[in-house]
Amino acid sequence: RGLGDVYKHHAPAFAVAVLRPAEDRVLLAGYTFTSRSVTDALVAATRRNVTVRLLVDAEPVGGLTRRQARLLDRLSQAGANVTVLGGPRARYDFHHAKYAVADDRAVVLTENWKPSGTGGRTNRGWGVVTGTPRSATAGETAAADLAALFRADAAAPDARSWEAFRADTEFHDGGAANGSYPTRFEAPPPTAADVELLTAPGNSADGLVERIDAADDRVLALVPRTGGPDGRLVRALRR
Repeated sequence: RGLGDVYKHHAPAFAVAVLRPAEDRVLLAGYTFTSRSVTDALVAATRRNVTVRLLVDAEPVGGLTRRQARLLDRLSQAGANVTVLGGPRARYDFHHAKYAVADDRAVVLTENWKPSGTGGRTNRGWGVVTGTPRSATAGETAAADLAALFRADAAAPDARSWEAFRADTEFHDGGAANGSYPTRFEAPPPTAADVELLTAPGNSADGLVERIDAADDRVLALVPRTGGPDGRLVRALRR
């Protein structure tokens, strides 16, 4: 938990803009990865001798596309370290995280690294960035915690190198997307906020229940499903 500047942006280009100034490292975790603009930013980073590492899911719903394979091939050839999580030794059903650590800044998204997600058109999503380009000190705690999570997942038994994974994997054609979606919402100005990193599995349920139970005025919950009337979070909301 640390006090920092948090930027909540609807602007689709902002997540990519966080990656571009990196001087030391970019650690990017995703479920699916088909964004050409993010790929361009990461390839440019490798050319500046920035350490670039990616984690992606081995078995997303619908399978892996040839577009994703081409982009990950390009990143690997440029010197990025690409790791795939999943398979028979998988710890989780899905590696569903979408975040990145760029030096000492952290960005966490609800959307996949793809044109319809970070490209900004068809999905309702949001992202939070800790730290500022000028002074990332306030966001260092979140960035350090996410970097530690990234390293732990990348070293886990279900992690495979992209080269080894690619050799025995079939890819399919995906839907066309050109990434030219317009920005439809203006990004609100940054505000100071208390940031606490929650992970699932992990501390997310405890942290959310604690926040709900501490509310004095209101709780606004945006969820795809509730898990039923006896779910822990539902009980907290009823309280």
